[in-house]
Amino acid sequence: MTLCSWYNFFMAGRTLSNCMEMVLTILALNYWPLQNCPDQNYIRVIFRSIAVIINTLLDTHIYTGSWYNVFHEPVIAPLTFFRLNVLASVSLFYGVHPWHWYISQGLPVMTTTLLPLVVYGVWRIQKSFNNNTSIRALPFLKLVLWVVSVYSLLSHKEFRFLFPIFPLLLIFAAFGLEQVPSKKWRRWIVIGLVGTQLPLSIYLSLWHQRGVMDTMLWLRQEARNSPISIHVLMPCHSTPYQSILHSKSTPIKFLTCEPPLVGQSTAGYMDEADVFYADPVAFVSTFDTWPTHIVMFESVQAQLKNTLHQYEICKRFFNSHWHDDWRRQGDILVLCRNKETRQIHE
Repeated sequence: MTLCSWYNFFMAGRTLSNCMEMVLTILALNYWPLQNCPDQNYIRVIFRSIAVIINTLLDTHIYTGSWYNVFHEPVIAPLTFFRLNVLASVSLFYGVHPWHWYISQGLPVMTTTLLPLVVYGVWRIQKSFNNNTSIRALPFLKLVLWVVSVYSLLSHKEFRFLFPIFPLLLIFAAFGLEQVPSKKWRRWIVIGLVGTQLPLSIYLSLWHQRGVMDTMLWLRQEARNSPISIHVLMPCHSTPYQSILHSKSTPIKFLTCEPPLVGQSTAGYMDEADVFYADPVAFVSTFDTWPTHIVMFESVQAQLKNTLHQYEICKRFFNSHWHDDWRRQGDILVLCRNKETRQIHE
């Protein structure tokens, strides 16, 4: 199931904190004391408890020691996270979803054709309560329900927030497949899963939104050939940065999307990306210096064609066949200053 899932294939290799959370969560659950497990698991938990006691003192020393020189006050990261994202509702700036979003959209999209097996596996766990496997899987089911319930209380929701418990869903799917009574039916189900999950994995990994990677790879080569400067006029976090570019000497600017700070009103607040897309021509007119390269999505090309008359399209990259965000629709265009303008600046 792990190798078959498109979402696991799509997410596992990404440099997100949720991916590390997933790995650490599964490692922890592997040593968690479940029923009908060897006693040595309890010993491991005791060692982990000792580690918590040790790390609590060390972390407190870090927060009140070295970090004090930076923040000038004790900083407790979990408390700060709760204060900003829950009490101050800063996370709402990045999107608001209904309470049922994880149930109606999140989990169905993440599991797709695995969903019937997940549901069947959960049903079998509840029905076969006296079964040894069901007894061991029941705490995992409670954990999934707990995490989904807690995250559903938060207004801002993302698929990746549930990734730490996604392997547990695959366990339920595997258990559901095992509970299918007919071997013939199990074989056809596996063929159906491979026939749906694998193509989706390949498409999303090789074609969908690949342009953002191709663009940065091309700009990296351009930076090696001659000095360049870049303005990326895209929604924030659209492209990689130094993980691909590897050129600290290349000036590059991105549209930012900082949320309103504590004490600032969220009503009418617009980040830099919002300001640009509200009026691209007015935003570009405020440039103090003009870069050698401008990167943008095709969706705003028509609005900026006359304003950026000193630039010409020097490279076009396919990015996606479809996108739910109109700002990211179309190809990615790299505009280069034309030769006449470049000679004047030089």
